[in-house]
Amino acid sequence: MDKERADVRLVSLSCLSNEGKAIIDTPVRGFVTDSDSKVGLSGRVVSRMGAATARTIVVGFFGGMGDMLKSAATTQSTSALGTTSTVDSAQIAKYSIGGGLSEGAASLHEFYLSLAKQATPVIEVGATKKVTVIISEGKKLEIREVGGETL
Repeated sequence: MDKERADVRLVSLSCLSNEGKAIIDTPVRGFVTDSDSKVGLSGRVVSRMGAATARTIVVGFFGGMGDMLKSAATTQSTSALGTTSTVDSAQIAKYSIGGGLSEGAASLHEFYLSLAKQATPVIEVGATKKVTVIISEGKKLEIREVGGETL
């Protein structure tokens, strides 16, 4: 199991009153650490490309089956002039189905392969992890008035 870190950066600090109105809302700079005091939160790497890879394999299987049907419906003859391939008229349906499977599978194979390449791993961090928030740049907090009184 791979262990990596999720990088968490602070961009703003907001506080709400009991009525749900913002009384503090200011930009800040900072970061978050967990119990080991290293920057970022430790987590587990979750790969999201497994399903696309599995689909690529299944599609490759159907492409191979299509190629097998095409070659089973084809007769090759070799002479001094070269090799020729002919399709028996009784086997034309088998040849067409094989060609369709083969071409369709090739297109799907490329699609699923590009999906697998685009997938990026995700770092899963536990929901109940205790963290430390560190504000790295000092900021004067201005408390806004809510309903005529300063909170």
